[in-house]
Amino acid sequence: MAHFSSEDQAMLQAMLRRLFQSVKEKITGAPSLECAEEILLHLEETDENFHNYEFVKYLRQHIGNTLGSMIEEEMEKCTSDRNQGEECGYDTVVQQVTKRTQESKEYKEMMHYLKNIMIAVVESMINKFEEDETRNQERQKKIQKEKSHSYRTDNCSDSDSSLNQSYKFCQGKLQLILDQLDPGQPKEVRYEALQTLCSAPPSDVLNCENWTTLCEKLTVSLSDPDPVFSDRILKFCAQTFLLSPLHMTKEIYTSLAKYLESYFLSRENHIPTLSAGVDITNPNMTRLLKKVRLLNEYQKEAPSFWIRHPEKYMEEIVESTLSLLTVKHNQSHVVSQKILDPIYFFALVDTKAVWFKKWMHAHYSRTTVLRLLETKYKSLVTTAIQQCVQYFEMCKTRKADETLGHSKHCRNKQKTFYYLGQELQYIYFIHSLCLLGRLLIYKQGRKLFPIKLKNKKGLVSLIDLLVLFTQLIYYSPSCPKMTSAAHSENYSPASMVTEVLWILSDQKECAVECLYNNIVIETLLQPIHNLMKGNEASPNCSETALIHIAGILARIASVEEGLILLLYGANMNSSEERLLSVICCDLDTLLLLEAQYQVSEMLLNAQEENILEISESHRDFIIDGLSVERNHVLVRINLVGGPLERILPPRLLEKSDNPYPWPMFSSYPLPNCYLSDITRNAGIKQDNDLDKLLLCLKISDKQTEWIENCQRQFCKMMKAKPDIISGEALIELLEKFVLHLTESPSECYFPSVEYTATDANVKNESLSSVQQLGIKMTVRYGKFLSLLKDGAENDLTWVLKHCERFLKQQQTSIKSSLLCLQGNYAGHDWFVSSLFMIMLGDKEKTFQFLHQFSRLLTSAFLWLPRLHISSYLPNDTVESGIHPVYFCSTHYIEMLLKAELPLVFSAFHMSGFAPSQICLQWITQCFWNYLDWIEICHYIATCVFLGPDYQVYICIAVFKHLQQDILQHTQTQDLQVFLKEEALHGFRVSDYFEYMEILEQNYRTVLLRDMRNIRLQST
Repeated sequence: MAHFSSEDQAMLQAMLRRLFQSVKEKITGAPSLECAEEILLHLEETDENFHNYEFVKYLRQHIGNTLGSMIEEEMEKCTSDRNQGEECGYDTVVQQVTKRTQESKEYKEMMHYLKNIMIAVVESMINKFEEDETRNQERQKKIQKEKSHSYRTDNCSDSDSSLNQSYKFCQGKLQLILDQLDPGQPKEVRYEALQTLCSAPPSDVLNCENWTTLCEKLTVSLSDPDPVFSDRILKFCAQTFLLSPLHMTKEIYTSLAKYLESYFLSRENHIPTLSAGVDITNPNMTRLLKKVRLLNEYQKEAPSFWIRHPEKYMEEIVESTLSLLTVKHNQSHVVSQKILDPIYFFALVDTKAVWFKKWMHAHYSRTTVLRLLETKYKSLVTTAIQQCVQYFEMCKTRKADETLGHSKHCRNKQKTFYYLGQELQYIYFIHSLCLLGRLLIYKQGRKLFPIKLKNKKGLVSLIDLLVLFTQLIYYSPSCPKMTSAAHSENYSPASMVTEVLWILSDQKECAVECLYNNIVIETLLQPIHNLMKGNEASPNCSETALIHIAGILARIASVEEGLILLLYGANMNSSEERLLSVICCDLDTLLLLEAQYQVSEMLLNAQEENILEISESHRDFIIDGLSVERNHVLVRINLVGGPLERILPPRLLEKSDNPYPWPMFSSYPLPNCYLSDITRNAGIKQDNDLDKLLLCLKISDKQTEWIENCQRQFCKMMKAKPDIISGEALIELLEKFVLHLTESPSECYFPSVEYTATDANVKNESLSSVQQLGIKMTVRYGKFLSLLKDGAENDLTWVLKHCERFLKQQQTSIKSSLLCLQGNYAGHDWFVSSLFMIMLGDKEKTFQFLHQFSRLLTSAFLWLPRLHISSYLPNDTVESGIHPVYFCSTHYIEMLLKAELPLVFSAFHMSGFAPSQICLQWITQCFWNYLDWIEICHYIATCVFLGPDYQVYICIAVFKHLQQDILQHTQTQDLQVFLKEEALHGFRVSDYFEYMEILEQNYRTVLLRDMRNIRLQST
C-alpha cells in the first residue's frame, strides 16, 4: 500500500481549505453540527459545482488509478456471463460489480489509506486552527490591556464583543457564572450571567469540570418566579439540544424531566384540576407548557441520532421520560377534582403521540422502551387503556354529544385559549389511542397483555382491546369537534382506529393475532344487526362509520384466513349487502370475493329463496328491502360500464301502485332493461384534423419539434372533435406515436428488454383465479360495446400470460412478510384489458404495443403491474409494497387539490377520507365503472401523448367537476360511499383540456422531476 508524504498532506490541506471556503455559507448557516454533516454528505445533490472541486477531482482520480483496472475486469466477467445465457440488465451488472469491488482487497487498502491520510490532514488543520486561535486571543488581550490597565477581561460580560464570542471558558469563568446565578444575587447580575452563558460555545461549557453543577443550578432556577429569567434558561436548554452532543443534551434533558417530575409532585405548585381546565394564557401554564414542549421536541428528534452513541444514554432518556409520564397524585375519588398529571400536558403538545411512534420505530430503542414498560412503568399502558374505556362508556351513554355541544359553544366564546376538562379528557384519549395502536404493532408490545385495570373485574386481554377499538368506530362522534380549531389534522376516533386496524391487517403476524378472531369479526358486524332491529346500541353510527368498517373488512377479506371468518353464507341483511356493494366497487376486491366465495351465486340463491309460488305456472319475487338491495348489488357486480353504459336499479321502493317496476332475477343473464342503448363503435369519419395528426406521425425530423407538433395537434383534436379519437383512428395514433418515441433513446426511461418466449413457453403457465374472472368480465364488457368477438377470452389469456412472463424478466427476488409481494401482481391487469379492447381484440398488436410502451415513463403510472417488485426500483421502495402511483401521483393529487380546490380539500379533511384512496382505485382499474368507454380511451390517450403528469391533472379535473357534489355529501356524511358507488356523471376529459393545460404550466416541472426520480426515491 502507498505511503503518504508531507507534500501529500500539504496538497490535501490546501484542497480541503478551498472546498470549505466554497461551501462556507452553507455550513455556517446550519443550525447544528449534525445538520452541517448532512449538508456535506449531500453536497453532490445540492451543489452544481461539486465535480469541479479539486478535492473531488483528486478523489476520483485516486479511485480510478487504484480500482479502475479491477472494475474493467469485473465488467468483462459479467458481460461474459451474460453472453453465456445468464439474463441480467444493466442495473444488475452494476450491482454485481459494485459488490465485488467493495469486497476486494484493493478497495479495503484504498479505504484504509484514505482514512489514514485524511485523519492526519484533519488533525493538522485542527492544530493549526487552535494555534491561530491562541495567537488571536493573546493579541486581543494585549490590545485590551493597552486600552485600559484596570480592565479585567475575566469579568467582561459584553456579549456583542468579538472577544466574548471567541473566549474559551476556563474553570474560574464558569465558577463565577455559577456564583452570579445564585438566587441571592441582584436581578441584573443574574441576567448578565445567563446571557454570557447563552452566548458561549456549548463545547466550552461542556469541557468545564463544573458542568454537572451548572446543570443542577439551572434546573433549580427553572422554578424562579421571574418569567424572563426562566425563559432565558429554557433558551439555553433549547440551544444545548440543538448544538451539543448527546451526552450533554442527555444531562439537560434528564435534569429537566426530573425537575418537572418534582414540580408535579410538589404541593406548593398549583396544578389545575380536571374540572378547572387549562387556561393557556395563564403565565404559569404558559411557562409549564413551554417546558413540556421543549422536552417533547427533543423526544421526537433524539431517535435520529442516539443510535450513534452508547446505549446507556438512550436508556437514561427513555427512563426519565417514562418516570415523568407515570407520575400520579393522591387523587380524589371524584373525577372532576382530579389533579392533572404530566401526561395531560404532553398530550396537549403532542396529541398523536408522535414521540412514542418514533421511539418504537427502531429495534434499538423499542427493546428498551418495551422492557421498561413491562418491568417498571406498565401503569402508562394501564392508564391509556383506562382512558379509552372511559371515553367509550361516555359515548355509549350519549354524554359525548352533550360534551361536544358545550365544548363547541365555549370554544367559540373563548377563542381556543382555554381547554375545558372534557376537552382535556378527549385529547388525552386521542394520545392514549395512538400510543396503544403503536404498541400493538409489535410482538413484544402485544405480550404486555392481559392487563389489570383499577376498579375493574378481570383482566383486559388483547382481544378485549381490539373489540373496544372496533366499538369506538361505531359509537364515537364522526367529527372531531372537541379539538382546537387550530389543528389541521383529523382527530376523529373512528378514522384513527381504522388507521390502526389497517396497519395491523397489513402485517400477517399482527393480523392473525389481533384480527382473525371470531369475536373481533362478530364485533365488526354485530352493530349492523342491532341497527336493523331498531336497537339504539350504537346511536352515533353513520354511513361514514360503515365505510370505515368496509375498508377494514376489505383488507381482512384480501387474504384467505380473514375471508374464514368474514362471510356467513347467505344470511346477510340489507345493511351487510349495502356494505358488500361498497366493497365490490373495487373491482379487484369483487373478483377476489367471487373467486373465493362465489358471492354472486350466493346472492342469486338468496333471491331464489325469496320467490313465492302463486300457482303451478306462476311465481313472483317477494318485494322487500332485502330483495331490492340484493337486486341492486347483483346488477352492480355483474354489469360493467360507465354512467351512460349501464342502468342500476334504485334501492328504494316508490310510493305508487307498482312500488318496484324493475325486474328481479335469480339467474344470469341479466334482463335487457339494465343494458343501455348507447351507440357502440360507430366508426370514424374522414376528418381533415385527423389527417393532419396522422401526417405528423409520419414526419420525423427534429425529435423535440416533432413531439411538440404531435401534442399540439392532439390537443386541438381533443378540444374540437374528441369523439373522432376512437376506434381504428385511436389504434393508429397510439401505435405510431409510441413507436416513434421508443426509437429515440432520450424519450426512453426504461432499458430495452429482449423478449424471446414463444407460445409453447407460456402454454402450460396458469393465471390466477382473479385474472381468469377479470378476463370474463373484460370480454363481457367488450362484447357489449361491440369491440370484441367470440374467441376473445383465449386471446386475452394469451396476452396476459406473455405479459406476466415479460415482466418477470424485470423483477427482483425479495423476501417479505407482505402478502402482496409474494408472487405475481395480486389483482387483475386492468390496463392490459383496456389496451386489448382498444386494439379491438388483436392479441399481436396489443402485446407489441405493450412491449414498446414499457420503455416509456408513462408505463410506470398507467400500467401498475409493470413495476410490481421491479428491479428498476430501489430495494426499500420494493420492500414497502407501495407503488409509485401512490407515493408520487396520488401524493401530488392531494398537493394540487389543496392549492387549486381548497374547498374540496377541506371537505375530504372533514370527512376523514383521503383523496388518494379514491384516486388510487380510479387509476388502478383505469376508471372502469366510473367513466364511459370513450372517456377511458381519452384518459389513456391523453397520458400517452401528453405525459404521465396528465394522470394527476385529470384527477384534479374530476374533483373540480364533482365539487358541488363533494361539498353536499360532506354535509350528509356519506362522501366516501358516494365517491365509491357513483359513476362520474357528465365528466368528459375533453371539456377540461384548457384547465389541464393551465395545471401543466404551473406544475409540470415539479411533477415530472419526481416522476422521473422514482428509480432513486426512497419511500
